[in-house]
Amino acid sequence: QEMTAAKFQPTKANRTFRDYALDWYERYKKPQLGAGHNENYKSMMKVHILPMIGDKDIADITVADVQDIMDTLKSASTGKQVKSIINMVMDAAIADELYHHPNPTKDKRIHMPTKKEPREPVPPEDLARIMNHLPNMLPEHTSLLAMLIMTGARRGEALGARWEDIDWKNKTIHLQRVVRFQTNQ
Repeated sequence: QEMTAAKFQPTKANRTFRDYALDWYERYKKPQLGAGHNENYKSMMKVHILPMIGDKDIADITVADVQDIMDTLKSASTGKQVKSIINMVMDAAIADELYHHPNPTKDKRIHMPTKKEPREPVPPEDLARIMNHLPNMLPEHTSLLAMLIMTGARRGEALGARWEDIDWKNKTIHLQRVVRFQTNQ
């Protein structure tokens, strides 16, 4: 009796990208990350990834899906973070034999966002008006606003600053900490 080899036909995972990605995050990624990075991962998934491919079967994720996500993003930095998260999830799905193709994030056709939202400085006349109103503000607001205006520090950098970070003698501030915001609010 002659035996013939049956061609292997992978079946669908019957698991959404959302379910698999959230499980992967809780089991494997979250325990490795600090609080700030955990918030960043959750935000990237919630805002950029899951709305686009969360309801798709993980076995059906394509290069085009990844590119569609990239096309909605406004910065290369966000693109790198989003692509990295999808890459790790897809590598895990391949290891768990839920995805039977090359990782779509590694395809050379994918291009990162190049759009840059221009950040215009506050016009000098507006700065002068703000500076004139500083004496009328609460002291805790005055210090923060003056620091933002005079140093160009980012919001998280200014909020992370402590009095001991100020070198009064040399008139410098050493920004050593950053306050992170959940979903950038």
